[in-house]
Amino acid sequence: MLLYAGYSRGSGKYLIYTNIDIGLQPPFYLKLARQMQVMPGVPISSIREEFEHVEPAFGVEHAIARRGTGLQHPGHDCWAFPREWVPRLILGFTLVGVSMVATSLMQALHALSGCRMSLLSPKLTFHFVDGDSVVKHPSNQRARNDKIFTGLYTAWNCAQFARDRRDVLEVYPEYNQCWFSQQAEWNLYSYQCGTTIEHLPHEFKLLWQSAHNRTIRPAHGDCNLPSTCAKCRGRDGAARPGADMMAPAPCAFCRCRGDLPTPPYITPPKQVARPATAGAAAGHRAAGNHSVRKGAPALSAVVR
Repeated sequence: MLLYAGYSRGSGKYLIYTNIDIGLQPPFYLKLARQMQVMPGVPISSIREEFEHVEPAFGVEHAIARRGTGLQHPGHDCWAFPREWVPRLILGFTLVGVSMVATSLMQALHALSGCRMSLLSPKLTFHFVDGDSVVKHPSNQRARNDKIFTGLYTAWNCAQFARDRRDVLEVYPEYNQCWFSQQAEWNLYSYQCGTTIEHLPHEFKLLWQSAHNRTIRPAHGDCNLPSTCAKCRGRDGAARPGADMMAPAPCAFCRCRGDLPTPPYITPPKQVARPATAGAAAGHRAAGNHSVRKGAPALSAVVR
């Protein structure tokens, strides 16, 4: 839903999606724009630079002055890709801010792009900490020692990721040979998904089971949010409601197995048949239109 907000409200050709706790170095937009011009159909992941033991007054000007002297973080927290891809990405109801969210997005992007990803090495983004960096001290990672990362939230993301993976392989069987497919398998093991899944209510364990061909209630295990999707999609599962960010239930973001042959997987409201009323045919206009230098890719940004 967060990516869809950027898709539906943005006006740029590309979408930039980042963690909320990173800063940008001055050449960030120019470097990304240049990369998009050279390889327009290849998504981008920018690796951040991390500064540790910073003083209390540390700010952007200090990060600019120290650019190139920090630690290179091994994770992914900044992406750019064509905005039109969003409805076709195989993503579930993954929660932001906890383990496996980056893995889910990387999987979706690698699958849609044909296992192509530009990993930018220039230090274009940064993060800073007043203590030890997890780059040097991996044991400090909250994902390893904070209960929120080893309980319910990670269990939920594990189940969503596994279901997404099953659907990805059904639509893009060649993804199984992609290098990131193997990395994702390691992440499942690293975050002990097989164990944490026990924290979930029985209904949502079905997502994990369906991803591993152990579905015990196929009617409920066929969609990525079982009971909600069963109510939204109708008796035969064919109904596909238009996306509404303000709806009380996220019906439009349900993805069932029968949807896989016919992307996109999110239907914008303007593509849903409506009764003929005054103004009903008016197209949705993206907010925030702005002029862009001729020849440069237009960008829209989302943070998590």
